[in-house]
Amino acid sequence: MIDELIIKTFESIGIPKMQTTVYLDLLKNKESTATEIAKRTKIHRANVYNLLTKLKERNLIYLSNKEGASITKTKNGEMIKITFVDNKTRLESNNVKVKTELPMEVEGNIIRVTQSNGIKSEIKVMPVVASETAIARLGIKFCNETNNCTIVLKEVGVEKNFKLAYQVKAQKDVKILGLFKAKMNVEANVDAETGKVISEHKPWWSFLAKKQNK
Repeated sequence: MIDELIIKTFESIGIPKMQTTVYLDLLKNKESTATEIAKRTKIHRANVYNLLTKLKERNLIYLSNKEGASITKTKNGEMIKITFVDNKTRLESNNVKVKTELPMEVEGNIIRVTQSNGIKSEIKVMPVVASETAIARLGIKFCNETNNCTIVLKEVGVEKNFKLAYQVKAQKDVKILGLFKAKMNVEANVDAETGKVISEHKPWWSFLAKKQNK
């Protein structure tokens, strides 16, 4: 009864129910790990890391370890490692690494991201599929440190019409006019809901470039 009253009071000043639930759990149990909190509150461990970060931002708690990770099995059976570090999140599956600064939560086998307009969007296309799609479109062999390839989950498009997308950037070894070696920056945005390429960006001189044969 008292907890419900506190939750309603906190909600009236803008603190969501789940944050208050974790906060009350910590008041009762003092120092705890995210795993322990998740077991007691029945909140998914990946969400607990995010909630703890929010509570820390409000100066309501102290975190002795800012980093936490959990493994989530998606609808298609893919295993995704989700790591929270401060206000950033990393997704990793089959050596494909994705970063995002958008708030993320997990419910069962569903991963959602809260966009700047407040809409919670489900990530239906996983990192591996998005990476493979971008690699095929950009004409590169792989996406890793060797070609400065990065993948960021972010909003793309214009205001009020944002889409959640994987932004894949890489450097491609090419020859200008078949003679001069160069590195060409390429980019593809893959829709996180449909898996289709939304947009592709190359330098204006890309029509003069041909892929190097190694």
